[in-house]
Amino acid sequence: MKFYNSQFSIDKAYFTKLQNKINSFKEENSIRKGVGLTFITTFGVKQNSYSLAIVDNQIKIESLFVY
Repeated sequence: MKFYNSQFSIDKAYFTKLQNKINSFKEENSIRKGVGLTFITTFGVKQNSYSLAIVDNQIKIESLFVY
């Protein structure tokens, strides 16, 4: 988990890192089905080709404090 003080943007290097993490998780846990990637963010994830390809859901912090 990390904090970013503006909208987060996924670049090619971070996209590859996320793919590797997902693949490692699936291999280590013998998962054959899909794994969804969810970002919990303060300001959201900037939409670009990388984020659209890998991010399944995003939850902005204000959603956690709705009554």
